[in-house]
Amino acid sequence: MTKSKASHTAKSTIFSGKLKGMLTSWTWCAAVALMPAMASAFPEKPVRIVVPSGAGGPTDMLARLVAERLGRVWKSGVIIENKPGAAQMIGTDYVAKASPDGYTLLLTSDGSITINPGLYPKMPYDPIKDLAPISKLATVPLVMVVHPSVAAKSVPEFVTLAKSTPGTINFGSGGSISRIGAELFRSMTEIQLVHVPYKGSGPLVIGLLGNEVQMAFDGASSSLPQIKAGKLRALAISSKERLLTLPDVPTVAEAGVPGYESGAWLGLFAPAGTPKDVLAKINEDFGQVMRSPDLQKRIADLGMTSTATSQEAFASQIKTDTAKWTQLIKKTGMQAD
Repeated sequence: MTKSKASHTAKSTIFSGKLKGMLTSWTWCAAVALMPAMASAFPEKPVRIVVPSGAGGPTDMLARLVAERLGRVWKSGVIIENKPGAAQMIGTDYVAKASPDGYTLLLTSDGSITINPGLYPKMPYDPIKDLAPISKLATVPLVMVVHPSVAAKSVPEFVTLAKSTPGTINFGSGGSISRIGAELFRSMTEIQLVHVPYKGSGPLVIGLLGNEVQMAFDGASSSLPQIKAGKLRALAISSKERLLTLPDVPTVAEAGVPGYESGAWLGLFAPAGTPKDVLAKINEDFGQVMRSPDLQKRIADLGMTSTATSQEAFASQIKTDTAKWTQLIKKTGMQAD
């Protein structure tokens, strides 16, 4: 090869390498520029929010409040679909196996995410591997309520009564969350109670009103009307802080059981594998809606607290709660109803 040809070949190779590098750079830049555009375009069609419990409960009420406002932000339809059954596992599994594109979301309580793994040896989905946490949306304190015929007007009086008549007081549960709240209380106070399960908060409240069960840890949103009507007596709140709608009712910890804390949270999930930019946009838009003063007031009126979080903080709480409840389930010998 002559000197001139070799020089020409070398220059061509250098130019080709530069061109390839420029194209690679352009391709990368175009992809980066496209990612925000893809997220900002979401949603381009109606979004379904699956609620794995029946209509009228706390999760369903929150979903419908949020959907109404989210539709305005997205300028797109937001459809609520109730898929109850099997301790919320039917609806949760449906979303876990849905297309990971952001158009099928799950709004559920912690029962199907952090409690069920300790109660059910075999589940159709893995909450950690099959679902992507987006945000915790609200907390739902439980209220320790008793039938008016119970001769106890405080937590210490109830504990004394239960210890003097072991195994004669029935406590009801409307799901895994209310049951675990009562089991934690029973374990920490060392009292003997008889468990009676119900299929949801509605039937549980009916059982309380009929004196089929004498005590329960029920969601504040479903018990508040009966408490205010004087048909049920509130002894304590399960959370760290008192409830704004029941300011005179102490927390369980204040009432004589130091360290007690229980309650439910409601959170948003997508199928695992959903693009990160889409998850980030959904988190941002839900956060915007949840922080609006009018929605926060509506949520507070239902006995809940609005708590929009980051994806990372939510994922961390899920791991912590799962370990906590699994340990309690083993300690108390709880079994699935």
